Amino acid sequence: MLGTVQRLLIDGVSWKSEHFLAGKTDNNRVVDIAGGVGLINTFVNVKITDVSNPKRLQGEII
Repeated sequence: MLGTVQRLLIDGVSWKSEHFLAGKTDNNRVVDIAGGVGLINTFVNVKITDVSNPKRLQGEII
């Protein structure tokens, strides 16, 4: 999934850090992104930037 663009539903603040949001892709993978709380309960497109932890990916909004 590294480098792919995924649609993400933002669920809430990440448990890893209060500075990140967490969401799920269409295939139910958890992704952490930087963003404001105004994005919670919305869909955003993200580019997957880190897959070092396959259970919790990292991405950035595009």
